[in-house]
Amino acid sequence: PRADVPGIARILWGLAELEYRGEAGAPPERRGVQVMTVHASKGLEFDAVFVVGMTHRAWPGRDRTRTDIPDALLPEALPRGPAAQLAESRRLAYVALTRARRVLVLSAVAASERGVPQRPSAFLEDAMSAVPGAGLADVGEAPERGLLEAVGEARAAFERVATEAARVTAGGGACDLGAVHAAADALVRARAAALAPPARPVVPDVPPRPARPGITCSVTAVARYRRCPLQYRYAHVDRVPPRADPVRAVGTAAHAALEAVLAPDAPPPDGDALVRRFAGELRRHRVEATVQGRHALALARERFPALVARTVRGGARIAAVERAFTLAVGPHRVHGRIDRVDRHGGGFVLVDYKTGAPPPPGPAEEEGRLVLRTYLAGAREAWGVVATGATLEYVFDGAVKTDSPDGAEVAMAIEEVRGTLDDISAGRHEPRPGWVCRSCDFALLCPARDR
Repeated sequence: PRADVPGIARILWGLAELEYRGEAGAPPERRGVQVMTVHASKGLEFDAVFVVGMTHRAWPGRDRTRTDIPDALLPEALPRGPAAQLAESRRLAYVALTRARRVLVLSAVAASERGVPQRPSAFLEDAMSAVPGAGLADVGEAPERGLLEAVGEARAAFERVATEAARVTAGGGACDLGAVHAAADALVRARAAALAPPARPVVPDVPPRPARPGITCSVTAVARYRRCPLQYRYAHVDRVPPRADPVRAVGTAAHAALEAVLAPDAPPPDGDALVRRFAGELRRHRVEATVQGRHALALARERFPALVARTVRGGARIAAVERAFTLAVGPHRVHGRIDRVDRHGGGFVLVDYKTGAPPPPGPAEEEGRLVLRTYLAGAREAWGVVATGATLEYVFDGAVKTDSPDGAEVAMAIEEVRGTLDDISAGRHEPRPGWVCRSCDFALLCPARDR
């Protein structure tokens, strides 16, 4: 209150020299838009996160074979080669995606500044495959540079006038009131010009994007439709919530435990460690006290050590777990996630975990074979991995079923999948009563229940 105009000016000038622009209130990391690298975002969280530049060329990018630190100066040699670089890039992608609390937007450019087409990052494809119905959407061209330059010029003009106003009033003692008033008037005008929205550039009309023929569907949804088209409609079109089922939670817990223990970067597999991890997953999913949870844990104590021993004895080297793929099937796309990829000698074998009992010969067995052959085609198209076969591992039963089809049999399976996707696209949802009705989540809604 006792400060005069020159004193206030000196204070403001000092704050300006320190580049002070804020106000007391929210911490800096929560005010405005924060632009940072993925490494700098570790440990932070934000309500909304925009991950930009998710192209294959930039993310994962090229293999960086050089390092600034020689291996002799490190406690252990750094992993080298494309596989290590891909794993590190995937970890960074995971960090970026998990910074968001509520809103996550992933984006990639369609072409570089020189017009070279860019394909999306494989991590972007993986993220989309985890969300039913997800897909890329065109958002148009970048903002005109003229608009950004106009904003920058208005801000620079305001800074220049503010600096001049502070210089006029910071002399102390007697000062020219006319110059002070002129500086204040110029400051007000510059402030108004900076706050006024710049004229938006004329954006040419963009023709509407033609609808892509076909549909996108998961392998699980295809199998569900083949069991009963009406069940598919209830689950994937009407989105009727399924009933609460501890058996489903037990299956999720088993898959999570197997993914953690039988993994490429995990310690040597151990049956008891797998049982302990499964027990922890049952607690996490709150089904450890249910009849189904207790029964599954008892089966795990009996079967899981044999499963691990069988895996080790077979000489398999685990190459990947929970690997996602997207497969083009005519005008359609089908996506899925393979539980495990094993390397046997010079080839690969795909492994799919099942927590139920092996089905008797019939439609259910054919469904499992169709899923495996779709996985084989997906691995070949998405990753270039030509697997020699695929295995169904019934983890609580101990049974193993292997399918080693030739190219013609895989092609026939994909044609069956295409026919199914054509039917889904056409909206054919007639009920198909049969063995699936005994465990259907929507039995109370089904008009064919009493037939």
